[in-house]
Amino acid sequence: MSNVARLCGIHIYVTGHRNLTVSLPEELIHQLRVLAAGRAQSMTSVIKRALELEIQQKDENEQATKRMVDRMKNARDIGLHGKITWTRDDIYDR
Repeated sequence: MSNVARLCGIHIYVTGHRNLTVSLPEELIHQLRVLAAGRAQSMTSVIKRALELEIQQKDENEQATKRMVDRMKNARDIGLHGKITWTRDDIYDR
């Protein structure tokens, strides 16, 4: 497994089981400092929460996609028996 990951456009270099080195643009670091200070939090806690939310959203999107595909695969037959009986021109009344 590589010790380099990319998430949200940020390169993350893993240096150990608990520590890692992240390379960020100076402007982003400045914005992160301001955000963390405004929340009375550490930069680490702000980054940790952002990564947790990113991973949670990814998991939720994957689950929603799976549910949608399952529903399409198991959709009830509306009498067409899997055959499309119309043309594109029929749909658009051409």
